[in-house]
This record gives sequence, C-alpha cells and structure tokens, in this order.
Amino acid sequence: MDLIVPVLLQLAVTSPLLLVWLVGIVLAVLRLHDARFRLVLIALILFLILNVTGTVVNLVLPISLQRRFMPAAEIGAILGGVGLVRVLLETVGWVLLLVALFRRTPQDRLTGEGKA
Repeated sequence: MDLIVPVLLQLAVTSPLLLVWLVGIVLAVLRLHDARFRLVLIALILFLILNVTGTVVNLVLPISLQRRFMPAAEIGAILGGVGLVRVLLETVGWVLLLVALFRRTPQDRLTGEGKA
C-alpha cells in the first residue's frame, strides 16, 4: 500500500502522453472501417498498456524482490529482462504504426499513387 502514491505520481508525470494515446485510440476507433486505423488502434493500446504496467512493475518489483532478500545482481537481471520484453513489445507497436502510415491502400494501387 505504501507504493500507491509513487505509482500515482509517476502516472501523473506521464499523463500528457497517456492522454495523447487515449485521444489517438478514440480517433482510431472512429475510423475502424480503414484497416490502417486498426493497426494504429492496436499500437496505441499496446503503448498505453506498456506504459501503465511498466510504471507499476518498475516501482513495485524491485521493492518486492528486496523484501524477499534477493541479491541486487538478481534484481538487476530480472529488471533487465523485464526491460528487454518491454522494448521488444514497444518495437512491435512502432512497426505497426509505420506499416499503417506507409502501407499502400488498394486505392493507391489502382491510381498508381504511393510508389516510392
């Protein structure tokens, strides 16, 4: 319970970014008829989940592991693994956004637009 305040403070610090993602999610939902916005929606939801869960994990996990008398080296290795998973998932989100942004639509193929 003593970690609620630090978690909330950290989420407050990232709230502008969370707000941007929430607005993006709403806008993507309104345009779901276009497959590109489905990719945007998935990416933004992924970013939002990763940010919130990452904030909680990065604050709670080290203290929880310390209370179990885990050595600092092991805690560091666990946090490193968590960080690696988070970066890989964020990379997936960015790939989805880039595909949504630069993928040629069927209309582009018909008109010949969008060729590099």
